[in-house]
Amino acid sequence: MLIGSYKHQIDAKNRIRIPIAFKQQMQGPLVMSCSVNGCIGVYTRQQFEEIFSKYATSNQFKAEEQKNFTKFFANLYEVEEDNQGRILVDGDLLKYAGIKKDVVTVGKFNHLEIWAPDRLYGDDEGFEKVFDYLGKVCGE
Repeated sequence: MLIGSYKHQIDAKNRIRIPIAFKQQMQGPLVMSCSVNGCIGVYTRQQFEEIFSKYATSNQFKAEEQKNFTKFFANLYEVEEDNQGRILVDGDLLKYAGIKKDVVTVGKFNHLEIWAPDRLYGDDEGFEKVFDYLGKVCGE
């Protein structure tokens, strides 16, 4: 299970390292995508096969459904580590996520999210809303 967060930076050539705590579970080619709430999602190729299988069973004649799949697939990037353990993050993904230099990589159960710190920590309302929401979802 991937949990926790790590603050680090993207280099001048738009490369980052997967934090060591996550490396064992994030092996092989990785797939990066735009994700919800303005972050970058990072998945192993195997994890992403599940999403691909949902597309294979989608209705090819539903225009709105296909429009969303097309936009999503157009913004997927398969990446692999270089010899020094860095992965290149596409400039469009960085722009989408509002990342300039500082990043926070978050373990989210079975995948990673890469955030601009101000988007992840921006509301600074503490955990009251978080715990209220989790209480409702997980049953009080």
